[in-house]
Amino acid sequence: MCESFWVAYRLHGPVEIRSEYQLSEKIILKPKENPNSITGTLEIIFEADDRSDAKEKADEEIMAKASRIISALAFTFDEGIVLGDHYKVRPVDAPNKSKMDASLKAGEFILDIGSQVHENIDDKLSEDDELGRAINWYNLGLSTETPEDALVAFWTGLESLAEREDADLSEEKERALDAAKDAALDSIDDDNHSLRGGVGGEIGELKKESISQAVVRMVGELVDEDLLTLNHVDADGLGSAVEMVYKERCDIVHEGRKTDNAHHKVAVAEQILKEVLIAKLPEAYSGFISDVVPERYPYSSMAIDVDHWVPVVFERDPDLVLDEWEVKRRAIAMARDLQDGYGFPVRNFAGEGNPLIQVEDGVFRLDPEFFDDLGQ
Repeated sequence: MCESFWVAYRLHGPVEIRSEYQLSEKIILKPKENPNSITGTLEIIFEADDRSDAKEKADEEIMAKASRIISALAFTFDEGIVLGDHYKVRPVDAPNKSKMDASLKAGEFILDIGSQVHENIDDKLSEDDELGRAINWYNLGLSTETPEDALVAFWTGLESLAEREDADLSEEKERALDAAKDAALDSIDDDNHSLRGGVGGEIGELKKESISQAVVRMVGELVDEDLLTLNHVDADGLGSAVEMVYKERCDIVHEGRKTDNAHHKVAVAEQILKEVLIAKLPEAYSGFISDVVPERYPYSSMAIDVDHWVPVVFERDPDLVLDEWEVKRRAIAMARDLQDGYGFPVRNFAGEGNPLIQVEDGVFRLDPEFFDDLGQ
């Protein structure tokens, strides 16, 4: 038996929704004032078998319906409305909780970290045009509200870093391509230099790996696949994830298609490009812990590997005292992720049976006995 579910999609400008409007019995357009450029919501009531089915429909079928509604409004207004992702899907009869939106609040602590990262990588970005373009595309992908635009931006960043190499062709294929080239040139007048050069160029392209193969190879050489498996990439592996992103990019660019399950695929593309940039910019987090580039520890490993990474934060010095913010700052450098390091619960790792001693409120040092027990 089907249940009724409610979903609300974020709407972004430039059009500002000023009034609540009932488009149909089960579809309402509502204004929303928000500092994150969210100007309204589109709320839809729909039927689904259960919560899992409702979530799947909200990501695909109902989102496609919402997209058609918004596109029709934009066509009418001659101004854009961007359909963003949705809030948590809930049964219609569930308590009506407020819809929360959050964005990064860049205060002095965060800006200080950003400033040091900039100082560490500025020279390299100014000298390496491809890397500079890639990080610009990463920024564009993070900044856009449209998932299709974001996916294309992240892929373009990857493509700008990949260099195509000669394909590993069999001798038979090499001979076939050379024969095709000779046959084509025989049919073209000698003075038609442009066309003859084009034939040579096209055959040369066929002897190289595809751009998606080049990206797969580049990512495989630079990135630990285990890091990607922890962040959105499924068990099918790195190669299939890259090919999925490339196929979606081609469907968007060449056929104008909307992307099914768009936010998951954008998250995959974002994570792959981010990991490549981290690998290409190892010096980004140098100077946060002494003068070295700290070993990488993904956030998911931090809580279970405290006996390994916490001593690095404290430079293996039991006399070194750090306040909570400095521990977080160093944790950010080790995680290579602002949100993960910033959110690390330092105080939870102090006290009996834990690796840290709280010297005074918000100030910590290593507990030598804890690490002695573990053979450190």
